[in-house]
Amino acid sequence: MKKLLFYSVLVLLIGTAACDKVSENDYLEPVSSVNDTSFFSDTTVETSQLDGIRHVLIEDYTGHTCGNCPEAAEIAKAIHENHPEQVVVMAVHSGFFAKPKTSGTAFTSDYRTTEGEALDEFFGNSGAGNPNGLINRIDYPAQTQVKQMGSWAVLTQSELAKTPAIKLATKVLYKDSTRTLRINTHSTFLSDYPRPTRMVVHITEDSIIDWQKDYRLPSGQQDISNYVHRHVLRATLNGQFGTALTSAAATVGQIAPAYFNYEIPAKYKVEHCHVVVAIMDAETYEIIQVKELGIPLP
Repeated sequence: MKKLLFYSVLVLLIGTAACDKVSENDYLEPVSSVNDTSFFSDTTVETSQLDGIRHVLIEDYTGHTCGNCPEAAEIAKAIHENHPEQVVVMAVHSGFFAKPKTSGTAFTSDYRTTEGEALDEFFGNSGAGNPNGLINRIDYPAQTQVKQMGSWAVLTQSELAKTPAIKLATKVLYKDSTRTLRINTHSTFLSDYPRPTRMVVHITEDSIIDWQKDYRLPSGQQDISNYVHRHVLRATLNGQFGTALTSAAATVGQIAPAYFNYEIPAKYKVEHCHVVVAIMDAETYEIIQVKELGIPLP
């Protein structure tokens, strides 16, 4: 059974001088606040990341019966490989092409999520025709947010060139005996930001071997039984658009910590899972910072 706990977001104000002095303890959640005094002992391991560079989220809206979608996945993979430390890819299985078949043995898996379906409907990806995606969710609400795969590389490069607004420190701790994650985040504003912000936390799973249709193959060979599905959105911890990080405009040096717990379902392969933490503009939904961390294993 999945146990999902979200802990309240706290907002703190500190002086500008502290911006470049974010230490591990600044974003380490006190044990007493989660009623689990044993979490940091025994089999707990961790991974962490702190930097002030720009990161970009590519959301690839896809489905296993979308025969044109493997090409888009390869484009996303190539962009990620060109910028492995800055580009995060998330494959959102949603819409008609993601529906599982109810008979036979092929295409029976269901990789849809409630949040992925809601995002697909909100941004209009399926309505525009797959494959397509979002690059940091730019150009909403101008209604030009859905981007065809041929534009992803150029748009990603443009986003990478922007000055980051937030430095995001993220720590992921994992206890193997309970398959429990603790995700600690610590966001520092590098400049004044004019609107409220939200944080959303996703779990993705990589290297899932399953069926996929590929129209690039000859007729009769287009149904692939051992296709490698990458970066598949599996769960969202706090709703499709997350929860409030800052409730108003932020000032340079302002710090906002947030903490989350999550129990990884048995059907997910922990060694292939990642945590994706994204901060977005609460009014435009544009992603202004994102991080991806693997699950640290014992």
